[in-house]
Amino acid sequence: MAYNKQTWKDEIPDLTKPIKDASGKQKMDPQTGRPLYELVQEGTRITSARLNHAEQGIEDAHILIEQLAKEWGGSFVAAPNGTAGFQFTASGLTASWTAGVGYVAGRRFEVAAGSLTLNPTQGQYIYLDTDGVVKRTTSQATANAGLLLWYLATDASKVITSTDRRRTISLEGFARKEEVVLKEPGKGLSKNDYTDTDKQKVANAASQSAVTDVQTNLTNHQTTTMPHVSIDSTTGKTYRWGLGIENGNVYMLYEEVL
Repeated sequence: MAYNKQTWKDEIPDLTKPIKDASGKQKMDPQTGRPLYELVQEGTRITSARLNHAEQGIEDAHILIEQLAKEWGGSFVAAPNGTAGFQFTASGLTASWTAGVGYVAGRRFEVAAGSLTLNPTQGQYIYLDTDGVVKRTTSQATANAGLLLWYLATDASKVITSTDRRRTISLEGFARKEEVVLKEPGKGLSKNDYTDTDKQKVANAASQSAVTDVQTNLTNHQTTTMPHVSIDSTTGKTYRWGLGIENGNVYMLYEEVL
């Protein structure tokens, strides 16, 4: 999507050199009614082709931003200034949130602070939908299809528990982000991008049957989106993980998504 920038030039008239007709009277522009002068510099003409070129460049830029957001995280809460928005508070059965920037399947939404009324005596997920509107649902699958923000459980009059389910990525997180890429079946995940502290060896001197099982699983997952993404139900942190094999050992490789 390379964009060729158009250089625009102003029309610069020489006010000491009016253009005159045969009778010696200064000519006027028939469309604008302005007096005409000889030009020091001819301006760039506005044409539909040039305007459409600019519009195409704007559209291409939006498409690129969405593609990059999908590649880097898909759906997440951005923290451009180091502070994540969509912080929830509750008063009675009303949940309120702070303004925030959220990406839903790569689409960017700037959402103003707001509030909504909760269902009594019911667990519910608060999420940012694909139309950029914060909504509530009792279905985790529905919330996960957008950008999951919080889980709230209520009784008849108030929120009794709340769990932060925001997946946040900061600018620093983008800079540190490493891709985890599956190699050929049986070779597992690339280990070169990880230090020893990033690895968890889950089976020392694994049996051949265990190695075979992992090789089979890796082969089966070649056509799926990897690595897996999981949310720790205790801490609420999000992790990317996958399996690998090296020297007969089975590894779980993982990293926290910041």
